[in-house]
Amino acid sequence: MENIEELRLAIEVNREYFTNALKNSEAEWNSGNGDRWGPKAIFAHVLDTEIWYSNRISEVLTNTTHTWETGSLSNLDHAMQLQQEVITLVNSVFSSIEQGDLKKYVEMYREYSHDIAGVLHASADHFIDHMQQINSLNSAVCD
Repeated sequence: MENIEELRLAIEVNREYFTNALKNSEAEWNSGNGDRWGPKAIFAHVLDTEIWYSNRISEVLTNTTHTWETGSLSNLDHAMQLQQEVITLVNSVFSSIEQGDLKKYVEMYREYSHDIAGVLHASADHFIDHMQQINSLNSAVCD
């Protein structure tokens, strides 16, 4: 049986791993182009996706969604400020989930279950996917 507290903790811990990788990245903030994203593009994608995941759940629980504009993300400091706004918004949704809500149907993709638990797993995994992407940028800078 899934546990809501463990899922919330996995998201929090994995977000921290991602954020630390980003803060420690040696890649230029605005680097990247096209299919090869740099730190800024990766971060923008992660923020947008966090909102997307929270909206999937919000639609089911309260029939509402949130709009979000990533904005310019001019530098890492600005990005960290925006991340705090996103965390506040996402946590307002994720904190409202009760244990009994985890099996409620949600339209989902890939290998994840089509329920709120699946969305939470996807959210936690997404941070790790992009932490690894940031780390691969660092490897390219060092080569």
